[in-house]
Amino acid sequence: MIGRVIGNYRIDAKLGQGGMGAVYKGLDLMLERPVAIKALRADIAASPQHVERFRQEARTLARLLHPHIATLYALLREGDDLYMVMEFVEGETFEAVLHRERRIPVDHALRLFDQALRGIDHAHQRGIIHRDVKPANFMVMPSGTVKVMDFGIARLLGTTRMTQTRHAIGTAEYMAPEQVRAREVDARTDVYALGILLYEMVTGRVPFEAESSFETMQAHLQAAPRPPRVLTSDLPESVEAAILTALAKAPEDRHASVADFREALADVIPTGPPVPLPASFAAPPEPTEPAPAPIVATPPPGPAPETVIAPAREEPPKITDELALDDNPPDADASDETVPDEASNDELTTAETDAPSTEDEADSTEDDATSSPDDDPPTVPSPATRVAAPATVVADAVISDPDSTTPATVIAPAAVAPTVVARSPAPETTLEHP
Repeated sequence: MIGRVIGNYRIDAKLGQGGMGAVYKGLDLMLERPVAIKALRADIAASPQHVERFRQEARTLARLLHPHIATLYALLREGDDLYMVMEFVEGETFEAVLHRERRIPVDHALRLFDQALRGIDHAHQRGIIHRDVKPANFMVMPSGTVKVMDFGIARLLGTTRMTQTRHAIGTAEYMAPEQVRAREVDARTDVYALGILLYEMVTGRVPFEAESSFETMQAHLQAAPRPPRVLTSDLPESVEAAILTALAKAPEDRHASVADFREALADVIPTGPPVPLPASFAAPPEPTEPAPAPIVATPPPGPAPETVIAPAREEPPKITDELALDDNPPDADASDETVPDEASNDELTTAETDAPSTEDEADSTEDDATSSPDDDPPTVPSPATRVAAPATVVADAVISDPDSTTPATVIAPAAVAPTVVARSPAPETTLEHP
């Protein structure tokens, strides 16, 4: 079928499949414009009754010319096949929008619904009842314009029924009580379905839900709809009232016409031309003003804290205190006992041994670490190396100059990791040389 030319129209791609046939995207070769081509299934085309219904749909569309109704261009027959050539409407159905967004914000829903009302009202003025109003039969274009689609089961008032007697026709979730009972329909039948459509657009759900089509149709006959404001708190009361009037069980209790339904919403329907739908209603709006500066807590009055400046380091600094750096590691043959350096004999605090220390040796080491001519506090032992004070950071902001007995003020970096206080007592460390 793809690539086939029928009259002036070439079939380019398949758009979808329906109960009576398939819909294709095609090209008008003379006018060079895209078109939609609806083809009747071959097995259905063999039935005179179905062929007559297909032709009736074409005749119905031929009577309608409105900006909110898809336009019919031609009805073609080629051999035993029938083709309906229509305006190609680019966009997505209300059903697709609801599936993606769950519900439509009230102002956008009313703007779209107003266009749907205009299209259905035009059909009613031509004596045509749609009879299958539902989200799948309304398309919204990228510009925001709405088109009414699929008049396949539409009926011209005053004509003979083409369905079997006492046979309900329509979609269960959107059928009016008179449709469920297979009784005569009129414009108020579409008003009922339009009420369900608006209910679903603003709440994200239909008023009557059940596990089977039979139970759903029974709900149309007996159950009262849940007030939509229970589900959507920002819905204006006038919109809720208009919806509930449209959903009245008896046709005489509903809006008498689509025009009356639209009049009930006149005060809340946004004015102006169609507005393109956003990609997603859930997306946050773009900021129009710069974000406010973060609030910084003001410190309480008192003496200014000491300024600390130091180069930033990704790794925590090594902790030491008045230790000497030995660039040469101990040899394997060296004595097990560490010999203090003469320049810092009073500052040496750590001894290295080959074997675990005995209790007496541990006490002796502790006495050595805590004794000092100037009664300085104990220092942190270094497990493997002795590190000199220059170019090192002490967490309590004091460092000793090897050539001076006066403590110097340290410039300490703002450490990322917690800093260990170098002058706090440290546990005893015993290392073994290989």
